[in-house]
Amino acid sequence: MSYLNRPIFIFSCLVLFLSTNIVYAQTILDSLDNTSVQPVYKYNAKQLNQKGGVVSTLALQQGSLINSKAQLQYRGLSPRYNAVYIDGILAPSTETSTKAFSFNGLPSGFVNSVNVYTNGTAGITGEFTGAAVDIHTKAKVDKNFTTLSVNLGFLPYTTGQDFYKPQNYGGQQTSLEQA
Repeated sequence: MSYLNRPIFIFSCLVLFLSTNIVYAQTILDSLDNTSVQPVYKYNAKQLNQKGGVVSTLALQQGSLINSKAQLQYRGLSPRYNAVYIDGILAPSTETSTKAFSFNGLPSGFVNSVNVYTNGTAGITGEFTGAAVDIHTKAKVDKNFTTLSVNLGFLPYTTGQDFYKPQNYGGQQTSLEQA
């Protein structure tokens, strides 16, 4: 009688372990789906125009910062640690002293989509530590066009009043002070 109970007990333990392993396998598969090597950020032309262009869109990403030269700093790293591709070709540096790309010279009207990769992927070479920005331009222009863009700004600490200017402004004396 004791021999019959043992195999049943061992069999029930094996079933319990197998079901536990299946749960772990499903958890692993779920985590692989969440950490896939797809681009973290994808923007099409409509989204870029709604957010104010390429520079404004890149500035809104988590972990990114646009410096005064319109260069992307990602993960707190210098702009030289990013790679920029235009239509699949590595873009040259726009700076003479460092390997950095300025997004100011890129008109948003010519951009079809922007993909930002923050981890490795097969289509992008491993020349980046921060992020790889893959910019796809529009294939062709259907007709001639002219674009007019107007931007308005406001400085919160301005009063609109005249400011005090001393008579010897800039170190030069006026003719009244010389007499």
